[in-house]
Amino acid sequence: SVWQGAGRPGYTRLHAVVAIVLRPFRVWWRVACGAVHARRGRLVVFDRYTYDALLPITGSWRALKRPYFWVLAHLAPRPDLVLVLDLPGEVAFARKGEFTPEGLEAVRQGFLALVPRLGAQVVDASAPPEQVRDDVVARIRTRHGLIMGRPAAPPAARSGPAPAPPATPR
Repeated sequence: SVWQGAGRPGYTRLHAVVAIVLRPFRVWWRVACGAVHARRGRLVVFDRYTYDALLPITGSWRALKRPYFWVLAHLAPRPDLVLVLDLPGEVAFARKGEFTPEGLEAVRQGFLALVPRLGAQVVDASAPPEQVRDDVVARIRTRHGLIMGRPAAPPAARSGPAPAPPATPR
């Protein structure tokens, strides 16, 4: 994760400063690696991407955080598909026991508020994990015209009517 480190035992202010300085380079490096894989025809999936930086700014030093987070949020090119896994804060807390239900709910609401701006699709992540996985895979396949992991034939090369997109479980 781009935000890894904070809160770990032994994590000092020096670690925090170094992480702040290096974070844009880590983001750029990951995006560059993803671009190389994409050029090779591979599907690249990022978890979280840079959109955490678009969430409301909290804590101290907001005047410094605002331009820094703007840079982080705009360092990477816009992805082809943005999925927001929607999980109520209480359910997320019950599953992992990290943070607080209220804090997790606030982050959830922040991401849901970004959905129109990002052109994102919302996935119900409160469903069983297998169903969430199948929903995400179906959306990726639909977006990229993939059938059974391979690119679909161009419309002109298909015979008969175009196949219906896979149903999204709810």
